[in-house]
Order: sequence, then C-alpha cells, then structure tokens
Amino acid sequence: MRYDLGAEELAIFFGPFIRWRIPLGAIRTVQTENLTPSFRAGTRMPGLALFSVAYNGLGKVRMCSTKTIRDVVLLDTDRGFYGISPADPEGFIRELQRRMATARSHRSA
Repeated sequence: MRYDLGAEELAIFFGPFIRWRIPLGAIRTVQTENLTPSFRAGTRMPGLALFSVAYNGLGKVRMCSTKTIRDVVLLDTDRGFYGISPADPEGFIRELQRRMATARSHRSA
C-alpha cells in the first residue's frame, strides 16, 4: 500500500490491484473520519479495507487503507470518496492541503 503525493496528483497503489490517480484539483476536502460500516458487501476485514466499501452516510468509498472504521483519512473528490491510511495522517493532510493550495494558485495565475 503506497500513497505518492505529487505536485499535480495523488497516486494510490496496492500491488497490481489498485492504481488510482486523483488530480489535486479534484479534491474538495480531506479530513480524518470515523466511519460507520454498512451491511452491504465490500472487501473489509480487521486491518484492511480495499476497493469499493459501503459506509452509512457516504455510500461507496474507494478504500485502500489499513484502517477500516476509525481514523480513516477521507478524501471527498469530484469522483467520489476515497479512504486511505498514511503513516502520519496529520502530516499527510497538512502537506496535501499545501499542495492543493499551490496547484490552485498556479491554475488561477
């Protein structure tokens, strides 16, 4: 499981199975959340949530996370929700927000 934060996009990888690329301009909000699981099917087990997982109040969330419910870093994007679990959530969120602001300022200039 890997999250690569570039100048223009966030790339999310899990072996050969998940290779998602999210443009920074597509991210509306990012914050740590405690999620409430739905009874719908999804690949979720203790310590691992992958692919599309249903959560109450959100619907389907594209998960690539070692956290399934508590302290999930949730990205609200124009493509839907993504859930991840970086090693340093606060530092990751801070850096992501900084890069999002930089990308927005370059587009408006």
